[in-house]
Amino acid sequence: MTNSAAVSSAVSASSSAPSSRPAFSSATENATYAYRPASPEIKARVRRIEAICRRHDTPLAAAALQFPLAHPSVAAIIPGAAAPDHLRQTMELLRRRIPRDLWAELKSERLIHTAAPTPE
Repeated sequence: MTNSAAVSSAVSASSSAPSSRPAFSSATENATYAYRPASPEIKARVRRIEAICRRHDTPLAAAALQFPLAHPSVAAIIPGAAAPDHLRQTMELLRRRIPRDLWAELKSERLIHTAAPTPE
C-alpha cells in the first residue's frame, strides 16, 4: 500500500457495506484489501488509522473520501452507491469538517506520507 492511498485503502479493509456501516467502522476478520483478504499488517494499520479518527471524532470514511481530493492531480473520486441512501451518506461525509490535527497525527505516525497534501 502506498502512503498516499493509506487512508482511502483503510475503508476497503474495514467492515461492512455503506448501508450498514456504523459511523466508526472497524477492521474485521473478513476485511479485504485489493480484492483479497486483508493481511494482518493491513488490518493493524487500519486499526491505527481508526484510533486516530476516533480521537478526532471523525468517521474513517470521511477521512478516506476527503484525503485523495487534496492532491492536485486528483480531479474527482468515484465512491460506490448501490442505493439512494448511500449517496446521502457520502455527501454528509464529504461535507464533514475534519480537524487539521487528524492529518498531522496521521503524518507523525507515518500512516500517510509526511509530504502528502491534506484537506484544509
